[in-house]
Amino acid sequence: MRDPDHPILSELRLRDGRQLAWASYGDPDGRPVFYLHGSPATRLLHPSGAVAARHGVHLIAASRPGYGRSDFQPGRRVLDWPEDLSQLADQIGAERFAVVGASGGAPYVAACAYALPERVQVAAMVSSFGPVDAPGAMDDLPWERKLGVILGRHAPWANRALMATLRNPSRDTEAFARRYSTHSCPSDKAMLADPTFGGMMKASYAASCERGVRGFAHDITALVGDWGFRLEDIRVPVHLWHAREDLGTPLPMAQAMAAAIPGCRTRWLDGGSHFVIFTHWEELLEAILAPGA
Repeated sequence: MRDPDHPILSELRLRDGRQLAWASYGDPDGRPVFYLHGSPATRLLHPSGAVAARHGVHLIAASRPGYGRSDFQPGRRVLDWPEDLSQLADQIGAERFAVVGASGGAPYVAACAYALPERVQVAAMVSSFGPVDAPGAMDDLPWERKLGVILGRHAPWANRALMATLRNPSRDTEAFARRYSTHSCPSDKAMLADPTFGGMMKASYAASCERGVRGFAHDITALVGDWGFRLEDIRVPVHLWHAREDLGTPLPMAQAMAAAIPGCRTRWLDGGSHFVIFTHWEELLEAILAPGA
């Protein structure tokens, strides 16, 4: 019997010639749910495939352009991602599907909800990175990530150079993981110390920049720039879950997203965990799979 957490790794040649790397988890015959990873990460990072299989879900994770084995896409915006996802959905025969994402993946979930209303049945954003111009959005952001926002907006070339020398997760994965989790809450640090979860996270970090940091650097530029659409124009059901004291993606970012998206269904959790999508995965699946979700 197939282990639902063991990835089936595949690549798709997109219409513009780029390669898109993706992985399959859970029940391959189940309802398709796309998982959009944070920054940096790859198709190797995913919520529990065993839980997905138990709920009859085929969980699909794809590496965004420039991460891992997915080819770089010069000049891309957040709004360019739905076209890649749509082609992947066509490849696996998924006419309608759900999209969920965490942290830096959340804006890409919003883009899919906006651009693919005829295909996205429900969307969920967890621990969301949000508009950096929202009131208070930058106030509690850790200084290293705040610097990334500033450089990403005003000096992308410098951000890329900084990542190449100091923040390349493929060069020294252990050091990167330690530095990236400096501001994490105790429960998140405990999860990272767990061999199974921490091992998956570190494997994803290591693979993310195996062909260089430009995908990571450009992802930050895309996230802190103009996304190419308005949250107010989303017309599909959206769930947004966020921990109140999450310092990785501060609460004002999520609050701004929730206020802008029509009919957004929110759940504010106590504590500071940034790994809500992993700790509350079964509850989130139950919420988005429920009739009328």
